[in-house]
Amino acid sequence: MKNKMMEKMAKKAFESAAFQKSWQVHAKAFSPLLDTVFEHSYVARVHLTDALNHLSRQEVKPAADKLKILQEACQTDADHAAWFFFMGLCLEMIGRHYDMCTFYRRANAYNHGYYLPYLKVAKAAYDDDMYSIAAGQYAIAAELLEKREEKEFAPALAAAYLGCAACHIMMHHMQEAETFLQRSEEKAPDLPGRSAIAAIFHALRQETEKTNQMLEQARQEGKLPPETESMVDDIRKGIHPHFFAQPVNEKRIPLFWKWMGEQRETIVQMIAEDREEEVFRMMSPQILSLFPVGMEEADFGVLMDEQGLNVIFCHGFSRTQEKGYEALLAACPAELEECCAFTIEA
Repeated sequence: MKNKMMEKMAKKAFESAAFQKSWQVHAKAFSPLLDTVFEHSYVARVHLTDALNHLSRQEVKPAADKLKILQEACQTDADHAAWFFFMGLCLEMIGRHYDMCTFYRRANAYNHGYYLPYLKVAKAAYDDDMYSIAAGQYAIAAELLEKREEKEFAPALAAAYLGCAACHIMMHHMQEAETFLQRSEEKAPDLPGRSAIAAIFHALRQETEKTNQMLEQARQEGKLPPETESMVDDIRKGIHPHFFAQPVNEKRIPLFWKWMGEQRETIVQMIAEDREEEVFRMMSPQILSLFPVGMEEADFGVLMDEQGLNVIFCHGFSRTQEKGYEALLAACPAELEECCAFTIEA
């Protein structure tokens, strides 16, 4: 009886002019995410509307409190997708970007059809040098945006294609990058930020005039970060470590394997005790010492499997790291190869 009364009161509140005005604004902004959300409960829709009103005013804590109440009301895929997305948005607004990505990925698992969380996951993956994952997420966002006929979504679609282009540049897929740059320009010719990415593309193609044109255009837009200008300069000189393999510290290679042999049993024990973070901190300086340039932070994984200790070196499509790791593995002592596995991944 109590639940029926609460639903009756919530239905009256939800259908009021004030609530409907807010709901329609949110429903349009987040379509199709909210199209079928919490259809079984007016109480849940009232809480969700309140949460979104708080979010629109940048009031994160009361929004999160409302969303926490909603979690138990989630029944359908649409309910779960919306809940994870808006909780992710709360986490993003307070700067918890790792947790934000976790929640956005959970939302995406429900195939909600809303482009924005894919763009957000793509941006985070790109910033972490996970270009293949980022490209996939940008492509999904673009596919969803292509279905939207409203002109207001053209800039978002152009941005998704631009993200695809940037990823393929970093993965050395220049033909694909060119295709996505063209698609981006077709959708929104004046999209801010594209000129800077295009400058990198043309610099890699050694197209000096076009590179200069894109750099100047980016400056006029106010969208030329110093690091991008420096990147273009290094590409022109053939010394950018991501695109041109730079020398590794070959003297450190035998010292790395000596250290690895001495520390192998300790590392195995630490992994057995779930102390992977300590292993990472211990190994990182040893790996970084191999690369005088081209690596600010080591990216690798260490685990135990049926072969024993398994170390995965991730180069993130960096030519310098790829060649460096190849040289490192070529010098691996036979006694370590018998009890460990060392592999290279992008």
